[in-house]
Amino acid sequence: MKKVLLGVFLIALFLTSSTNAAITPTIPNQFTPKYPYIQDDVDVNYNLAWNGLKSGWEFGVFDFGGDPQQGIVLLKGGKQVDGASFIVVEENNTYTLKVTKGINKNATLDLGNSPDFSFFFKDDYYFSNLDISSLGNGMYLFSYKGAGSVTGFDLQAAPIPASFLLLSSAGGLVLVAYRKFNESEEV
Repeated sequence: MKKVLLGVFLIALFLTSSTNAAITPTIPNQFTPKYPYIQDDVDVNYNLAWNGLKSGWEFGVFDFGGDPQQGIVLLKGGKQVDGASFIVVEENNTYTLKVTKGINKNATLDLGNSPDFSFFFKDDYYFSNLDISSLGNGMYLFSYKGAGSVTGFDLQAAPIPASFLLLSSAGGLVLVAYRKFNESEEV
C-alpha cells in the first residue's frame, strides 16, 4: 500500500509540474485593481466586434463573495459604443469602489477589508458565472450567453495557488488508488 501511495503521489507531482505551463486554468471571477490603493481607473468597454451588449442586458460590478444584486450597473445594452471606469481606494483598511465614468457615475460600493470585486451580467436574473479569458497585459474579455461581451482593462485576476492544484489532484489520485486497493483485497 505504501508503494502504491508513493507512486500515486509521484505521478501527481510529475503531472502537475510538467503540465503546469500548458494548462490554462479557468479565470475565477475574482479581481483586484492592477495598482490597488492608487486612483488608477479600471476601464470596461463594450466589445465592438460583437456590436456591444444585447438590448436589455446590463454589466456591473459587486463585492467579491457578496450578492450581485447589491452591486452597481456599469454598462447597459442596446448601444453600440459605451464604456465605464471605476477606481478602488483604501482608507483606514477599508476599500471603496467608486464609479468615475458610466451610467452610475459617482456611485460607490463598500468592498470591506479586501479590494477584491467581481462582475455580473443581468437580464431578468443576475449571472456571475461568466466566461472570462485573458487577452494579456491586464486585459480581460467577459461574455455570457446572448449578452455579448465586454473587455476590461487594468485588472488582475486573483490567482489560484499551484499548491491547491497539486493537493487536489494528488488527493483525487490517492482516493482512486485506495478504492482500487480495497477492491483487490475483497476478491
